Amino acid sequence: MDFTFTPEELAFRDELRDFLVAHRPPVLDESFESQLNWQRVLYEGSWVAPHWPEEFGGRGCSITEYALYVEEMGRHRVPQIAGGVGINMVGSTLLGHGRADQKARFLRPMLAGDEIWCQMLSEPDAGSDLRSISIRAVQDGDWWVVTGQKVWSSSAAQADLGYLFVTTTGEDGAVGTTCLICDMHAAGVDVRPLRQLTGDSHFCEVFLTEARIPIDQVIGPVGQGWKVLQTTLSNERGLAYPMKEQMVLSQSLGELLDAVRTPDRKCLRGELRDQLVQCVIHDRIFRLLNLRTLSRLAEGESLGATPSMTKLFYANYAQRLHQVAMAVKGMDAIAGSPSEWNPILWYRQSSIAGGTSEIQRNILAEVALGLPRERRH
Repeated sequence: MDFTFTPEELAFRDELRDFLVAHRPPVLDESFESQLNWQRVLYEGSWVAPHWPEEFGGRGCSITEYALYVEEMGRHRVPQIAGGVGINMVGSTLLGHGRADQKARFLRPMLAGDEIWCQMLSEPDAGSDLRSISIRAVQDGDWWVVTGQKVWSSSAAQADLGYLFVTTTGEDGAVGTTCLICDMHAAGVDVRPLRQLTGDSHFCEVFLTEARIPIDQVIGPVGQGWKVLQTTLSNERGLAYPMKEQMVLSQSLGELLDAVRTPDRKCLRGELRDQLVQCVIHDRIFRLLNLRTLSRLAEGESLGATPSMTKLFYANYAQRLHQVAMAVKGMDAIAGSPSEWNPILWYRQSSIAGGTSEIQRNILAEVALGLPRERRH
């Protein structure tokens, strides 16, 4: 693995750093309105998705430059953007599988924040195991008619459009899966926010009752949604999110180390000290895993089960780090400001969101080790 950056890559990073220093909001406000305003600031500088082609609002940067971009965004702890789900999951899927008219219609409004997207993948009986979805889309003339329920749909309460994964039946009677574009304001679409442990309602459940979707609002071929979905999931679990999270967790670890170096923390000995050392080791391993992913992508190599291994490692490390933080900070961790206890609560979901740890272990067993597939009833 070659981690030496070229002069062009370093110039790209420096340009981004200058932009963030000049434009980063002085107060971090994670409200939807503030996230949307921040996204529009980034859009004006072509910094929302620099890896996208220039014709759609990106910069056409290389995979290494994109990795530098993700690291810098994490290092500067900038706010999330309002349209992150659409850009990181749906946008890349449209670039890979969408028609020319779909790319022209949807990509720039997505980047600009003019249209917010959500994903509708999981169901109450099909969480991370998306092969088990039951929601059906039935063709009725020039429409798909959809009835069923989706859950854990990020940002659905604010979304204008949804990326909907359904089962369909082909002309030959074969049952397959298809990816549809759903108008979230259409009749028959009922969005209900879910209150989380943190008090926020980022996730929603969506009920579709004979919701009608135009027949041409399909991403990729009808009946081949599973192939399309692999692009979506590879972007969710691939490079961007793990690299940003590694930088965020590394900074949290640094703050924790600073806290234990003060005189009132002299009692930090024994098992707790060992756990903190393990966090430092895990931080280094997490970065190396991400750099290996970057190296393989830069060389055009297949990632195989690497994203699942990284996701599994990340989930374990994130929870371990915040458990240690709670032990070190004591009551301050749960009775202090939201900035103290919110991350501790939030990272409990890291072993569920984006594919549960159990599913990641199954993928590693089947893809990396070649073990027999798990029986599904």
